[in-house]
Amino acid sequence: MAAGAGDYVFVPRGTAHTYRNLGPAEATVVNIMSPADGVQLLAELGALAGRSVPDQALAEIFARHSAVLVDPLPGW
Repeated sequence: MAAGAGDYVFVPRGTAHTYRNLGPAEATVVNIMSPADGVQLLAELGALAGRSVPDQALAEIFARHSAVLVDPLPGW
């Protein structure tokens, strides 16, 4: 699914998902989570930005937050 400026995307709980910017300009993504249990996961992952982290360490982080790290989505 492609989304443009001002668009929103609803992702139901339990759905494997990701995002990437396909355009030449910077993009801003706003996540609204309900319940907010994913916020700490994103904070912990954000602290690792720019670092090389082994898959097993990422899987452990996701498990701590009751989330599942999946293989990249097809075509990504």
